Amino acid sequence: HVLEAIPQAFQQAVLLLGTGTPTLGAIATPPDNAAGVPVVSCNLALWWHAMELLQGHAAAPRAHTLRALLAEPRWRRRLGEIVPDSSR
Repeated sequence: HVLEAIPQAFQQAVLLLGTGTPTLGAIATPPDNAAGVPVVSCNLALWWHAMELLQGHAAAPRAHTLRALLAEPRWRRRLGEIVPDSSR
């Protein structure tokens, strides 16, 4: 696993450069990593930051808000319809 080769102190996120449906499963069920870094696509990062700005947070997006967005039941249900093996 490639994350194991990178020291945890340097791990901040896993960025998936693909932005289509195939990335959804990886985002919904990220690989286990000791550092617990978020797994995001380019589009998800943009959406995440926009949501933070709309809520009045001018600083960089916070990991706990991404976890909350991805755990939202309606998103998880829709994701399960698109990517059946993503339920977790």
